Amino acid sequence: RGLGDVYKRQAMDFDGTLLTTDKKVTDYTKKVLLELKQLNYIIVGVTARTLDSVKSVADINMFDYLILNNGGYIYDIKNNSGEYQGIISLKDYTSITDSLKDLSKRIDYCSKNFYYYYKETLGDERPFIKRITSLDEINEKILRMNIHISNEDTMDYCLDLITNNYKDLKCFIMEDSDNAGKWLVVSPRNVDKGISLKKLGNKLKINTSEMIFFGDGPNDLEVIKLVGCGVAMSNAIDIIKSEAKYITLSNDQDGVAAVSYTHLTLPT
Repeated sequence: RGLGDVYKRQAMDFDGTLLTTDKKVTDYTKKVLLELKQLNYIIVGVTARTLDSVKSVADINMFDYLILNNGGYIYDIKNNSGEYQGIISLKDYTSITDSLKDLSKRIDYCSKNFYYYYKETLGDERPFIKRITSLDEINEKILRMNIHISNEDTMDYCLDLITNNYKDLKCFIMEDSDNAGKWLVVSPRNVDKGISLKKLGNKLKINTSEMIFFGDGPNDLEVIKLVGCGVAMSNAIDIIKSEAKYITLSNDQDGVAAVSYTHLTLPT
């Protein structure tokens, strides 16, 4: 039996995994994913991005489902419907902002569709980014925060402040495999990529042991450990590689497609 006889769902991170360094899906990888769909594999994008951000870099019709905002929202593409998995309360994100705004260079408040950038007045003008000068300008549910600390020497202090004072939230230090910077990610305590992927599997009657997942960064760790076949990109951080069952080619070498053709017995 090939891996294609065992694993019913193929799930993947976006940045540093499915997307190349210049934030694109290659024609070859898109072809592979569409062929997998035709063979009745369920294809799931699992990302920290918002929905509109995903749409800016990929054709969402390559997927059956998207898990957005590190697990905060599960989106059913065929039915154009979704479900929130958890939100950060107005009280909590206001309090965190008051505590850390002087130590940060930018704070992102991430909804289903948009990034609200606070404290940065110029720069990225993509349509899913909204610059705000007051939290009163946010009128959506917030699923996640990114806190970009001005001085990395205070990163651990800020991490501890959130961890010790907000019982309904969790916080970790994030880094991309293709980005030298680090920042804090804040999410509801019982929300992450792995939890939401498992919930979706339960709905579809697919066990996590029947899933393949591709990842590269810290927020992929829980999924790499959870699924039957965790695959690290060759550009992944070391902890992801150490926990993965396989290491594939890099995100710039069609690493997702390489495993699909080699192990899922697709026709050539």
